[in-house]
Amino acid sequence: MTKAMKYREFFLSNGFYLLCIIVIVIFSCLNRSFFTIENFFSILLASAFLCATTAGVTPVIISGNMDLSVGSTALLCAGVMYQSFHLGMPDSVTLLLGILAGAVVGLINGILVAKLKFNSMVLTLGLQIGYRGLGLMLIGGTQVKLPEAFSVFGKKTIPGGLNVMVVICLLVMLVLHVILKRTKFGTYCYAIGCSETASERVGIPIAKVKIAAFIISGVCAALAGFVVISRLGIAHSYIGKKMEFDAIEAAVIGGISLNGGRGNLLPGALLGVFLIYVINNGLSIIGASEYVYPFAQGIIVFVAMYLDALKNFRNK
Repeated sequence: MTKAMKYREFFLSNGFYLLCIIVIVIFSCLNRSFFTIENFFSILLASAFLCATTAGVTPVIISGNMDLSVGSTALLCAGVMYQSFHLGMPDSVTLLLGILAGAVVGLINGILVAKLKFNSMVLTLGLQIGYRGLGLMLIGGTQVKLPEAFSVFGKKTIPGGLNVMVVICLLVMLVLHVILKRTKFGTYCYAIGCSETASERVGIPIAKVKIAAFIISGVCAALAGFVVISRLGIAHSYIGKKMEFDAIEAAVIGGISLNGGRGNLLPGALLGVFLIYVINNGLSIIGASEYVYPFAQGIIVFVAMYLDALKNFRNK
């Protein structure tokens, strides 16, 4: 192997990590306040809800499907938790009801996709309107204040100053990464994403795996909704707006194939989430126009997909 080929191989294998480093170095040079522990913790806190959402949609994407209802699911579950608190239920029951609502939404999506053979993208794109409508009905207004006890969750920190919500969402990512890499369920997800026909021939329970993947997505969306409202102390109608697209964007940037069967939560999707918020935070610190944000994210997605295409070409 020539030196040029070695450099090319290194670039293809580590291009995404180099991109992350380059972005961090650029913003650090432009503003000294960017590369600080306080700002790093701020980025992690802002990205916590997207960590949970991205973790949830990853098994769905890897198994060859798509869930475009997670943003509306987050709003619906936030509405359920708001009503539960309004009725005076204990904190633990409130959280449990919100998670249960997410699981039910995931179950509905999974059954419709796996059993009734609906196209997952078209189905969840349509259902997100209904879920958002239910969420708005439960909240009952554009913005409602939550009890002080609820917002306490979003302010708790561990020794060192890191927010508890960040720790929980990172743990969720870690657990799901282990599940995808070390369990039969994870193996089945990758197999179905690579070839559903071949998976059916070897006896993989395709319907059960798909339903389980959608339930995980719903539960993680509920967690994301909880993170948002506990952090802000209010429930509002904009919860979950564009959340599904941000989650898919983070997954794609992190190397998860939209065709299914390939990709990793750690470090891939996590770095995808982190890179999105590093860019947003950095642009905010240097005072860039808000219209620059989507353009910058689009460039990063293009570069990530280009690197992924080069990897596929090399493997073939």
